[in-house]
Amino acid sequence: MFRSWGERHGKAGVTEAGLQKVGRKQPGDIRKLERQDRARIEEIVVSAGKFNDVEIRTAMELVDQALEKGEESGYCFALIADGKGRRHLRGYACYGPTPLTQGVYDLYWIVIAPEVQRQGFGGALLAQVEREVAGRRGRMLLIETSSQESYGPTVDF
Repeated sequence: MFRSWGERHGKAGVTEAGLQKVGRKQPGDIRKLERQDRARIEEIVVSAGKFNDVEIRTAMELVDQALEKGEESGYCFALIADGKGRRHLRGYACYGPTPLTQGVYDLYWIVIAPEVQRQGFGGALLAQVEREVAGRRGRMLLIETSSQESYGPTVDF
């Protein structure tokens, strides 16, 4: 049985019910990747200021593969846009099944626009990814990040 990070550590996690308990609503609407999102995703990845040119190219290659092949690419996307309109994209997560495993998934990317970081967008995306993995009968979601000191706030979101 898949259990979220929050469940395993005795925390509510970022679910709609959990947000209601603390008097907050989910900060945006979560949706799937669409072709017109590509430019904004690149803008978010670049503006995050955490990624080098190779990492930026890699992030965009995954977007391109998903746009071209859909889930057959092995990459799934969850995007979050705020209440200012469907097109006001604030961040995204990219995840997919880990090759040669059963029920194991990797979270490859989760990136939030700098101007809205620390406002719950990342947690809402992670909760959505956890729900989607569980809905696919996933049993584990692997999350790795860089050990660089500049990633400290990223890990703490």
